[in-house]
Amino acid sequence: MPTAMEHLAKNGGFAYEKDYPYTGVWGTCQEKQKQKSVWLNPDTPWVQIKDDDEAVKEALDTYGVLSVCVDASEWQPYKQGVFRHSRVETPYCSHAVALVGYGFDERGEFYWKIRNSWSDSWWGEDGNMRLSGRRTRSGKIEGGIMLNHAYRPVMYGEKP
Repeated sequence: MPTAMEHLAKNGGFAYEKDYPYTGVWGTCQEKQKQKSVWLNPDTPWVQIKDDDEAVKEALDTYGVLSVCVDASEWQPYKQGVFRHSRVETPYCSHAVALVGYGFDERGEFYWKIRNSWSDSWWGEDGNMRLSGRRTRSGKIEGGIMLNHAYRPVMYGEKP
């Protein structure tokens, strides 16, 4: 993800989704032709968040969406509910997603909410997923999310 943040900073930032919506189809990116709504400071393009539930919650509450790494190897059939990964102790960073929130389900289980780049018409809860936030004794998160790979871009609304 630091490589992606550096790319965004080097190329002038990114457009808001309302200005350049996700289409969910294979095609050519029109990034260079689109107006950049948000730019990243090329000198400080990203900040890594401490691998601590409270620190990540605070970063979400303060800055909004974070980039995180996850083990998505078992995600294809996901439709709804709080997901628990079967390989909790050996997660593999196979996919980057947007961490957009957290909460508790109807049984009181804590979860992290992510927005995925896969289609919201056939996958998950309108393109979102709730990952179990419970930690094992070794500190791994049952949902396969790796908070030691949580980043927030240093963003600016308008280029000064």
